[in-house]
Amino acid sequence: LLCGKLAQGASVLVYNDETMIPAMINAGVDADDAAEYSVHPCNWPDIHGGFWPVAPLGEPIPKMIMRVLTEDGKLRKDYQSADELYHAVQEDFRLRTREVFAAYRRNFRYTGKKPVHDSLSGTDCFMKGVIEAARNSSDGGIKYPAVYTVLRNIGTAADMMAALETVIFKEKKRTLRELCEAMADNFASDPDLLAMCRKAPKYGTDNEIADQCAVRLMNMLLDVIDEESVNESGIRDVISMNITTTDMWHVGEGASLMATPDGRLAGAPLSENLSPTVGVNDSVTALLKSVSKLPYNRINAGAFNLRLSKSIVRGEDGTERLAQLMLAFFKAGGMQFQLSIADTDELREAQKCPEKYADLLVRITGYSARFTDMTQTAQNEIIRREELH
Repeated sequence: LLCGKLAQGASVLVYNDETMIPAMINAGVDADDAAEYSVHPCNWPDIHGGFWPVAPLGEPIPKMIMRVLTEDGKLRKDYQSADELYHAVQEDFRLRTREVFAAYRRNFRYTGKKPVHDSLSGTDCFMKGVIEAARNSSDGGIKYPAVYTVLRNIGTAADMMAALETVIFKEKKRTLRELCEAMADNFASDPDLLAMCRKAPKYGTDNEIADQCAVRLMNMLLDVIDEESVNESGIRDVISMNITTTDMWHVGEGASLMATPDGRLAGAPLSENLSPTVGVNDSVTALLKSVSKLPYNRINAGAFNLRLSKSIVRGEDGTERLAQLMLAFFKAGGMQFQLSIADTDELREAQKCPEKYADLLVRITGYSARFTDMTQTAQNEIIRREELH
């Protein structure tokens, strides 16, 4: 029934309890409360009644990598191995995490030293425990004040590390300095290196090298979060909701980023949400295998957009095919699944003749929209997503 509705364009968030509940518990949520988790568009997590996001942390993972790799377009440090580079990214993230978590402990954990508030907001009055404690949601009154930690653009990040591991550190086809020089001029001076980087293993194709780069990066950052969430007394006192959602930010964030080691040119969009880089994949089963490998027992929410052709889901056989895809993905450990059923040719035709396609719905990220109501820029971004068969 659910898959039949999804095939018709229903705006439904489908999450896997087998990964979500353990992830909530890992974040410091009581088991009973974790079982009552919810997720609202655009794929942001909630805990019923006693939860409020109070601080942000994180940035695109590709930007983390580029920050430790380059400075003003020049090589920051001549790393001798991929392990050394991974460690540099980890420690850069640790410093930023430690700073945010220290502020969280000062501001959002009640120590008994702050005065009781004499007023509460309307929102506070609907939070569990706030009235009893006479403290508002930002001053120790709620059970789960949370840091929203965004770990974005894993597809581009994994491709970057896979290219570095293979082209630079393993095959030694170029030096790291030569790569940085090529990226600084958008690969114009070294088209052969650009081709090598683009041929390197890619996340989303069920390639073990690239997928393990994605897993290693995500585990590495999640380890930092888990370690820094524990205070000096050995008690986990920071609640971090770890989120992979990009919404449409992957376009703007890519626009401000120079060329990257995966062969992405300056200004091009990054990968969106949990998806791979556009253009690397043409197999839905390979894509699902790659995405399912990430450590979702420590990830609290995030979108996985999948656009399928209408021929795949047509009729009862198509609905059953879709159901089996979803079940296999969740059984393999996948966290979230959201669909757009739209043919590329149909979307292009809708741009030309919008009056004929007034009811055409497409998935954005956590919600659906009428395609013809969208700006042309937004329409082009939907078209850019691969249609898989």
